[in-house]
Order: sequence, then C-alpha cells, then structure tokens
Amino acid sequence: MSTPEHDASAHEAPGAGPAAASGTAADAAGAATAGTGAPGTEASGTDAAADALIEQVRLALHQVIDPELGYNIVDLGLVYGITVEEGDHVHVSMTTTTRGCPATNYLMEGASNCAIAVDGVEEVAVELTYDPPWNPGMASRAAKQHLGIDERAAWS
Repeated sequence: MSTPEHDASAHEAPGAGPAAASGTAADAAGAATAGTGAPGTEASGTDAAADALIEQVRLALHQVIDPELGYNIVDLGLVYGITVEEGDHVHVSMTTTTRGCPATNYLMEGASNCAIAVDGVEEVAVELTYDPPWNPGMASRAAKQHLGIDERAAWS
C-alpha cells in the first residue's frame, strides 16, 4: 500500500511561485517559528494559534515528494523552518539536496501549494537557502532507512 510519504504522485505542483523571507527577520519581527528537525532550528513560537498553524503546514509539506529520492521534503530535512506572521502569512525556508537541482522549482511550488491549502493560511512565501548546505545527516531516521543511509556516518 502506498502512502503520501512514499508515493511520488501524491503531490502535483501547479501554480504558485517562490518569494524570499528571512526566518531571522521574521523572528525579529515577533513571528512564531518552528524548525523541522534540521540542525540549527528550534521551535520558539509564542502564540498557540501560530504554533498550531505551523504544525498544520509542516504536516501538509509531507505531501511534497522529492521526485529523485522518492521521499517527502520534511523527512529529508529539506525544510529548514516555518514561520507565521500577522496570523496568516506563512514563510517556509527550505533547500534542495544540491545547488542547481533540476527539481528546485517543482519542490518550491509544491511547498507553496501545500502550505496555501492549509485552512487559515492566506499568504505563503518560500525561501530557498543553501545555508547550511544540505547533507544526508539532516534526514529523519525513517528517510535514512528508506534511502539506505548509515545513521552512524559523519556528515560535514
């Protein structure tokens, strides 16, 4: 049986485009933020409603499947952070496995489309960053197992 985490056809990425928004600037402006497990990110929301919205967006982003790796962008560690400002403006900070990844637009559009589909979200901006550069150590245990990555391996 196929699940959205493993089914590359679970999400098609029509429409929507990327826009830049700095998680650091959002934090300074009093936004609620939540990391997704990537190094250097932590949940620090101050508003329960914003925290709930962040969690709903994070869950929705599991629908975006990297077409080359066949796994969702959250568990791959490609989503670095999610912020909410003004109650309904969501910013997603994400990366790709490599610079120049041919799936970059697909992944960013998918993230934007999934986030805007969440009830309570009125605007979405997706920021692409390579700081820090992604490495396989950022993936969840389940993603590493799916991809056959040794969890004991050191990544720089």
